[in-house]
Amino acid sequence: MGEPIVVISEIYAGYGSGDVLQGVNLTIGKGEIVATIGRNGVGKSTLMKALIGIIDVRKGSISFEDTDITIRSPKWRARKGIGFVPQGREIFPELSVEENLLTGEQVGMARAKRKLRYELVYEYFPILKERRRQRGGTLSGGQQQMLAIGRALVGNPELLLLDEPSVGIQPTIIQQIGRSLLMLNHEEGLTIFLVEQNISLIENVVQRAYAMDKGRIVSVLDGEQVKDRDLLTQYLAM
Repeated sequence: MGEPIVVISEIYAGYGSGDVLQGVNLTIGKGEIVATIGRNGVGKSTLMKALIGIIDVRKGSISFEDTDITIRSPKWRARKGIGFVPQGREIFPELSVEENLLTGEQVGMARAKRKLRYELVYEYFPILKERRRQRGGTLSGGQQQMLAIGRALVGNPELLLLDEPSVGIQPTIIQQIGRSLLMLNHEEGLTIFLVEQNISLIENVVQRAYAMDKGRIVSVLDGEQVKDRDLLTQYLAM
């Protein structure tokens, strides 16, 4: 792992009066592709929401590029260079592909050297350029996921967060998205953090994985461990 870009220290967070996250510690190095894995209901998406600021952290801290962002708003975090692709995509169905991408321009707005990356988005997802005047709601599920990722990339983020990017998408599109994430990481140096349960996507894309259970990190998988299908299955089913 290289220089840390994200450090999560002993965070507690949840909904209402209960904490789903029970003292989570996690570090993401600059230029890494890291995942959290585990069965449904263990706190993976809650961790993602805490990182982007959708839910409040009751205890502990989150830093991004050596800046404490624990109490910062999602908009502030986006402007500082964190792109977020939510579960379910949440594109604007009545807007065109091009108009949906425009809404991603707030990402990275507060950075000193601002650079919009429409051509990069169209390079990695050429179908979006072909259909840029088409309404987002008429795209297939896989194309909508590409649009959601493209929207997060327009502002040239330092960190890309993806919450269950494979849900509801056919295997060939998952493979295509996986290849695009690898290329973005290798060619652009993009740091990527994803919540995922798709074993093929994990073993082909991820460099390190944090396994979660009952709101805690229970194991860290490095190197060949994240390529071990039997081991991944064990953590996804425990």
